Amino acid sequence: MQSKGLANGRAPGGRDSEDDPPSTQPTTARSVGAPSDSTVLLCVQVTPPDARIYLDDMLISVGPHRGRIPCELRWRILRAVAPGYVPWAEVIMPVTDITVAVALGRKAQSLPPPPRPIRVVLRQPEEPAPDSAPPSSTDPLAITVGW
Repeated sequence: MQSKGLANGRAPGGRDSEDDPPSTQPTTARSVGAPSDSTVLLCVQVTPPDARIYLDDMLISVGPHRGRIPCELRWRILRAVAPGYVPWAEVIMPVTDITVAVALGRKAQSLPPPPRPIRVVLRQPEEPAPDSAPPSSTDPLAITVGW
């Protein structure tokens, strides 16, 4: 039984003997041991469990996600959002399997504005005016009217 690949000391596509013609298939990292499809595994654990997960603004899951995405040499934006929580985002480059755990923080409760202050004026109780004598005629500001 003949083994193929590195187990017999030669790379795939190599020749068994000098009489065999060389392979027309190029030997690349992909043909040596890479999976046949060009995808990576993306796993996202998220709290709260009803958070929406987006990849480049495309909804990929509500709640935890486990799925395959294309293996690419480009930046992708992974986001998680939920009502009442602060949104989360991270830039990823999917060249290998990715596992992310996200715990969204609660938004600060917006309190209603405080009530407008009420103007309170504190006064001493009014004392009755002391009995005063009628203006005197020596008072230059006194006006007397005779009816």
